[in-house]
Amino acid sequence: ELDSVGATAFAFYYREISRMLEDELELRYPPVPYTFVKTLREDGRWCKNASAGIQNCAQFMAQALEKAGAELERRLGPDPSGWQWGRLHQASLTSTLASTPLIGGMFNRTLPTPGSMHTVNVANYNQDTFLHTSGASLRTLFDLADLDKSRVIYPMGQSADLFSPHFDDLLWLWRDRQYIPLSTRPADWGRTWTLELRP
Repeated sequence: ELDSVGATAFAFYYREISRMLEDELELRYPPVPYTFVKTLREDGRWCKNASAGIQNCAQFMAQALEKAGAELERRLGPDPSGWQWGRLHQASLTSTLASTPLIGGMFNRTLPTPGSMHTVNVANYNQDTFLHTSGASLRTLFDLADLDKSRVIYPMGQSADLFSPHFDDLLWLWRDRQYIPLSTRPADWGRTWTLELRP
């Protein structure tokens, strides 16, 4: 969750643990954690690092915890009440119009997001910056008994018009795992607008 201190602490510790193969194979963050999870359980050889004086997994984990704590305090300060996951884990939604001079940045949105690569609500992140890099964008729930009761959500909004109330009105619903009706019945749509472009 966004305000989780435990998620933040775990992310920093996991970041250090996942450096296990860095000294021998130069794999800083292995894409699949199975190798180092198995090593930790079996006190395997990948924990050892002679140049750092580490002889076993207990020493490796203790050093990883110490490094994680130091880096966490360096980035977010010594007070754990300020270590909320949402302060680090943020998604940036960049518009194709972002490169437009003067006004491009107005089309972009950044918001704190929950989840990680280890949660049901998958929200992968860069392990150096902790910025949200990938996850579910379009989400749909289809009710096969009554398709008009189906639901949908996606980031931003229905309109590409920056001045429309529907430019980014779905963004927070998407972030908070909420949905809107996906109905074929016009009566369920509420008020609608038509944008007419003329040369």
